[in-house]
Amino acid sequence: MAATPSDTTVSYLVMGGGVDHFDLLPPPAVEFWSTIQKEVSRRFEIGSEHEKWRMRQVSGCLDKLSASLMQVSRLRDHERSLLRTACAQLQSGSSLALRAAPMLADFESLLLQGRAALDRLTWLLAKEFKNSCSSYRKLRPILKQARDNPVAVQILAVYEVVIPWFDALFGKFLSDDSLRDLVGHKNALTENVEVSLAAYSHSTGRVLLLDCEVKLPGGPRFFPIIKSARDSVGRLSTAVLGGLAPLLDIPPGEYDGFDSTWRPSTVPLSDFLVGEPDNSPMTEHNLTYLRRMTPSGFDAARRNVKPDLFASAVSCE
Repeated sequence: MAATPSDTTVSYLVMGGGVDHFDLLPPPAVEFWSTIQKEVSRRFEIGSEHEKWRMRQVSGCLDKLSASLMQVSRLRDHERSLLRTACAQLQSGSSLALRAAPMLADFESLLLQGRAALDRLTWLLAKEFKNSCSSYRKLRPILKQARDNPVAVQILAVYEVVIPWFDALFGKFLSDDSLRDLVGHKNALTENVEVSLAAYSHSTGRVLLLDCEVKLPGGPRFFPIIKSARDSVGRLSTAVLGGLAPLLDIPPGEYDGFDSTWRPSTVPLSDFLVGEPDNSPMTEHNLTYLRRMTPSGFDAARRNVKPDLFASAVSCE
């Protein structure tokens, strides 16, 4: 005979609690996130059906933030793997470079998930102010229209802090193009590499790790993959947590408390290149590096660099 609900006992273990930040956020940010989560739970427990609906939406925004941070944690794993490989395999004076397609694919996922977190947040905030919008770049006019509302004023203050950083990376906020739109519609990031992920054995027990850098076609700006992923932790967390807190009557957190605990070992070569004309004579401080991998090999370049680049080498111990 088939079992019915009345004569069936179901046992299950529910696991939850805590903040899914993948050890990327410092204690003040984790505490702020936890405060938001607890308030969501409290309001859901005692609230009306509409309030329960609102708290589900807030929870969905937090889940989108967690998904973005999960992608950052994967990029952190790639960076740590590079350090282990360099320390284990490089002999003194040798170097290695990687196409890094898996890492770039994970960064593309971060761009898509990060923008999704911003747009998911926008959809909820627009509803709060009797509007319909799901694009973060269109949020400012909605908030300004509701400037008599103190909640809108608080959220707008957060928006103004983060929006310049997101520009050209997570979306076309102020610029004409963005990496997010590029990888979403036109290119793989492997096609836009300007500096390959690389490691140099600088001296005994120390290695210099170069971040992989990409740029928009025809654009002057370089985007270091590891550094951008690391910085996105604080910016995305500020945008989402700072955007949700006013809805719950929670004072916004201090923005410097959202700075990530992750300290990458890689450095962007573009920060250390000497500005000079092409074919300038080489000084004693120069570096040969791989610009990109091609279907038939690779393109290399040799440039003068600032001497402090070599001080960025990290210990293998």
